[in-house]
Order: sequence, then C-alpha cells, then structure tokens
Amino acid sequence: QVHIVLGFPGTTFNDPNRYALQTLNAVLSGQGGRLFINLRDKKSLAYSVTSFLGLGLDYGSFAFYIACAPEKKDRALKGLWREVYRATREPVTDEEMERAKKWLIGTHEIGLQTNRAQAMDMALNELYGLGYNFASEYVREIDEVTADQVLKVAKKIMNSEEYILVRVGQ
Repeated sequence: QVHIVLGFPGTTFNDPNRYALQTLNAVLSGQGGRLFINLRDKKSLAYSVTSFLGLGLDYGSFAFYIACAPEKKDRALKGLWREVYRATREPVTDEEMERAKKWLIGTHEIGLQTNRAQAMDMALNELYGLGYNFASEYVREIDEVTADQVLKVAKKIMNSEEYILVRVGQ
C-alpha cells in the first residue's frame, strides 16, 4: 500500500470560519462524502480515503488521506487535487449541506449524552475560551453555515501554494 496525506494550514477553536470548515470536512469525508464516492466508489483509486480537521489553540490543520495500491498512487494524488480544486471552485449542493449539518449536529449531540461527557465538554470549552455553555452555540453556528461560507473557507484554506505532502510506500 501507499499512504498519502495532503495537508493545509487549518484554523483554531475560536475562529468563526471553523464552522464552515467543519461543514466542508463533513461534505468530503465519510462513506457518503465526496472523496469516498468519487475516488473509491466511482474510480476505484483507494482502499481508504477521507479528510480530517484538527482545530487548535494557535493554529490547526486540514488534510486529506488516501491509501491505495502502489500502481495507483499518481492517479490517487491527482484525484485528491481534483477534489481540492472542485471544493474551491464549486459551491456544495443543498443535499450535501443538509447531510453534513445533520451529521455534525447529530454526532455532537450523541457525544453529550452522559453527564461525564457534558462535564468534560464544559471544562474544555472554558479552557479553550469558548464558554462553558458553548454546546448550544455550536449547534446554532453549524445550522447557520451557508454554501457560500463553505466555498470561501475552502478557497482560503486549500491554497495550492501552502501545503504539505507526505507519501509512505513505493
């Protein structure tokens, strides 16, 4: 196997762009996401493919990962770049937005089902400067994200001049 990570500078917990970037990540990742559908299902270029977001206090990261057969590594990387360019040029569809928001909000709410999880969430939100009651604000912020905001954050984050590429395997 060949493992490829294409990474870009991300954003922080306190950046208002985080909600649009989280929505973009949800559009791209998962079995119903663009990457899986286009690069694995339709083109058979990957064993595994996803995007992932790392929010930070001072900086963050946004990256793509693909695992593929060695003979497909060049086409797989080109496929990742095609998806980057598509995300920076075309607005996400209404259907993609709805799926992404439902997944983000649902996952967030499921993660807060226990008292322990709620207490940890409040403590971390205080630590990060978001406020202990951030959980309800998060849902509202995600719900208000627009396709235009997602397109703008994609253009800002996924800059072909500022990235890192890591490939493991031959």
